[in-house]
Amino acid sequence: MGQNNINVNLLSLNARGLCTLDRKKAFLNWLAKSSVNICFLQETYSTSEVENIWKKQWKGNMFSSHGTGHSKGVLILVKDHLDFKLQSVKVDSQGCYILLEAIIQDSSPFSLLNIYARNKCSEQCDFFKTISKELNSSFTILDFSVIIVGDFNVNFDQELDGSGGLKKTKTL
Repeated sequence: MGQNNINVNLLSLNARGLCTLDRKKAFLNWLAKSSVNICFLQETYSTSEVENIWKKQWKGNMFSSHGTGHSKGVLILVKDHLDFKLQSVKVDSQGCYILLEAIIQDSSPFSLLNIYARNKCSEQCDFFKTISKELNSSFTILDFSVIIVGDFNVNFDQELDGSGGLKKTKTL
């Protein structure tokens, strides 16, 4: 394994709008035809039953961490034609993150982290500390590149990040 350049297209999407079977099917059809190789979804509201529906429609690898039918859940979809060798998987029991270690296109190993962060500010600090510990302690290979995507539920600039809806500042 060397430090090769890789050519992979990534997509990260909050999937809350994919609640209906028709929308899931349309999205998976679009994804299959797109140039996206790895898709990271957040807020999937996934359960084992929902995962089985996705598996029937998706041709490729699927890694999920379930929330409940009405909250959380993250999913990573990898197209079947991508040279993707899974090394390890770490799944959060609350459906807030999934962490993969993989070798992509015979290159150096990658850590792929998909996050759906807690909504409450009081829980976010502990959540991100947990994520940091996972990244620092759970891998079998020491020399890896990290890709972190997701819905961080953080608003850095109300004017840029808070369009629409009720504008309010979170408090601790």
